[in-house]
Amino acid sequence: GLSGIILGFVIADDSESGAYFIQGGLALLVPVSVAAIFASRKILNKRSRYFSVVAIVVCLQSALIWPYLYDHSWLSLGHYSGANFAIGIPVLVSVIFVFLAISMRRLEINLELKKLLAILLLVSTAGSYYGNANTLFNKGMWAAQNVRFEPENMITGSNQYRNLLLWLRNNSGESDLVATNRYCSTAADSPPSCSAMWSLTSAITGRQMLSEGTWTTNIISGMEDEAENRRNLVENFVNNPTNESREMLLNFGVRWVVADFAVTEKRDWRDYAEVRFENKAGAILELVP
Repeated sequence: GLSGIILGFVIADDSESGAYFIQGGLALLVPVSVAAIFASRKILNKRSRYFSVVAIVVCLQSALIWPYLYDHSWLSLGHYSGANFAIGIPVLVSVIFVFLAISMRRLEINLELKKLLAILLLVSTAGSYYGNANTLFNKGMWAAQNVRFEPENMITGSNQYRNLLLWLRNNSGESDLVATNRYCSTAADSPPSCSAMWSLTSAITGRQMLSEGTWTTNIISGMEDEAENRRNLVENFVNNPTNESREMLLNFGVRWVVADFAVTEKRDWRDYAEVRFENKAGAILELVP
């Protein structure tokens, strides 16, 4: 468990994926901590009990506060390393109290260090999940009440999406360049902050994309700004088409645009592109020079 947390800071790339290492490490610490707590019993003196209560309260508070720091401070600014550090705050607090217990031996703090660390890690891990529960519930309720779009399977896609993209595959050239306004697997997400990237367009059509769900690769390769410019260009054309945005797409060599209805309310492009195919999932637009 601790190895997973350390790996989250040491070898993870400069993106939110480091958070998965850290959360995975926290999850592994729960059964280990429970086993350590019940491995042996020892009667604690009064000072040790007070110290334990204070440590548990502080650990629980740090576990409750890190989701706020993660969502409203670091992550909103795009500082992924700082966001990952927020997840590790409860563990750091646990370790600090263990060192305090060592330094306070002369004050008759007779705690077993392994058991103390196990208890604090268990409290901080459970508190972390509890601290996230309200946010996840609210987001789920909002999505259930407000999001309306054609359901899709994140791996293979619904029949509507397959039919839409298979039409493009069967009616376009292998060297044709394609653009899409869909970047997140969950339509309610806003790129680049996607819970999972959408790559279904290229996967089914087999065509080269102007830009698609590859933010991590773009960040590492230094093409993040270019990828964002291309995404904005396609999004602007689909939502509010102009001759200028159409010409810019043509200059890139784009022939086809997949307008996904899950992420746009626009349904008319008659003055800027020809709608070659349309169903409940979206429309295939052809740009003719």
